[in-house]
Amino acid sequence: MLCPAFKVQEWNSRKLITLCCILINLLLVVHYCLLKDQTWMSKPKFLRWRASEVVIDKATGEIRVSLDGVEEFLNRSGLDYSKPESNSQLVLDMLCRLRHQDKGAKRCCLSRDRDLVECFRLLGTLGAMPESRQLKTNTTEIPLEPPEYAHPKIYMSHNEEHKEDIQCTVNLETRRRMYHLLAFWIKLARENHIIWWIESGSLLGAVREGDFIPYDYDFDISVLGIKERTLRRLASASAPFSYGKVNLVLNHCKNGIPRSCRGLPQNLPVDPCGICRPAGRLISGLMTFLDIFPIYLEIRQEGENATLGVGLLDPDKDGNEGSLTYSLDTIFPLDKCKLMGLEVPCPQNSSTVLMRQYGKDYTKPAKMCNQRSGYWYQT
Repeated sequence: MLCPAFKVQEWNSRKLITLCCILINLLLVVHYCLLKDQTWMSKPKFLRWRASEVVIDKATGEIRVSLDGVEEFLNRSGLDYSKPESNSQLVLDMLCRLRHQDKGAKRCCLSRDRDLVECFRLLGTLGAMPESRQLKTNTTEIPLEPPEYAHPKIYMSHNEEHKEDIQCTVNLETRRRMYHLLAFWIKLARENHIIWWIESGSLLGAVREGDFIPYDYDFDISVLGIKERTLRRLASASAPFSYGKVNLVLNHCKNGIPRSCRGLPQNLPVDPCGICRPAGRLISGLMTFLDIFPIYLEIRQEGENATLGVGLLDPDKDGNEGSLTYSLDTIFPLDKCKLMGLEVPCPQNSSTVLMRQYGKDYTKPAKMCNQRSGYWYQT
């Protein structure tokens, strides 16, 4: 390696050569980073494909994903260090796990000699969208009122299990309003072909006792791939806001400041419209609402040596640039759960979802009823 020859009285030749080599190496690093479209010491490039369209097939009831752009994503220059064929196989293998009982998918899932493009088209489904039903009659007609509430014994104090009745207060009017809100959502989702399932506290109540949690006052719904314009169209249809009806309110923040239902800034979380998250909320009263959390199907890779991931991202839980929230087969194909006399969509693996959110003891209530005092207490 040659360095410019010039006379330096204060430095000996060895020091001069060392300095030249350091400068040359630094220039090589800068040149490499520019070629990779990165800055020196920056994080590796974030690569992501997000499903642009997810719909319910009106003829079959299947949830179909448009896989447009997947092949281009798997073959793009950012993934050149890994074999495009291997990337495609990984994505197809995940889709095959969702279709393991589908005979028509066998030629793609059991054979390695397959047409990848054709298989992407064939396997681009997440299973059927469950239809919400009334448990008593097994029909899709949703009753106007909820069934009579039976207080689950899971909330009894362990030292008082011999008592038949739990005397702690349960706001049955709140339960009734929540049921009406759920029935409204079921109708709205059905008419607009929205892919949804219960989550968080609503899923916990359904799995644990098949009803609402007696000290919980809202519903939590996840929706897949719903477009912002769809939400805005539905929100516009419900305007203007009034407590005399069900209202759909979108993210009500301006410059990070929550706004009240009248559009005024608020500092305390006392107004149901004052939300910066989730993306949407159905409101029928001051303390009665249903939260709507959009979820997105993604294929992603973070950095050159990271494993290609296929799954679902909930930005409210993990942020837009966070790790994938769930694997695809944790949620799909959707299952059915019992909730307030109805059968509603829920994740394929509800226990995994609940353990992630509440820990391994999710079956234990956060509050118990002291039957002697008639008060709920924190466990």
